Amino acid sequence: MSLAAIVADLASHPSILGKLDVAEATRTLGLTGASAGRPGDDAAALPRPEGGWDLFAAEAFIPAFVEDDPWFAGWCGVMVNLSDIAAMGGHGTAITDMIWAPDAASARPVLEGLMAASDAYGVPIVGGHTNLRAPALSLAVAVTGRANTLISSFAAEPGDLLVAAVDPISAGKCASNRGRPRARSRGR
Repeated sequence: MSLAAIVADLASHPSILGKLDVAEATRTLGLTGASAGRPGDDAAALPRPEGGWDLFAAEAFIPAFVEDDPWFAGWCGVMVNLSDIAAMGGHGTAITDMIWAPDAASARPVLEGLMAASDAYGVPIVGGHTNLRAPALSLAVAVTGRANTLISSFAAEPGDLLVAAVDPISAGKCASNRGRPRARSRGR
């Protein structure tokens, strides 16, 4: 596959197209890269008076993803936000979750996934919002963090080295692990 074909495929992918929604929201809110929080990076970053940065990340998940594997959606809610905090050079300090479900039984696996990830990463769930009378299962998760030194996508320049870390042993096993953590992720 040519580079041009790869670029064309990526440019038309729904996940990439969804990023355009961020631009629309920031325009409507009047935000720019110079606004407080630096919109457009992996997490919002606010300078701390004593030095360093407070970081804020949040993700909402489409209902089909949550309904397909509720436990995994809960796990991912924590993991993707902590990943965004780490990408900015920080560490997570607290998690809040927002869950909508038709009843407690529907919410339970989502909450169990959230708790498992919270335990695995050592970042506490400190609150959130719960509605157990909603028409469908939905999830949003937010994480706060701190960084002494900020790593920002705004500082990227042509020629910078990009590094991807991949677990080659587990890379092909992702689908077989959905719905339950691996023993390694539980600290065993």
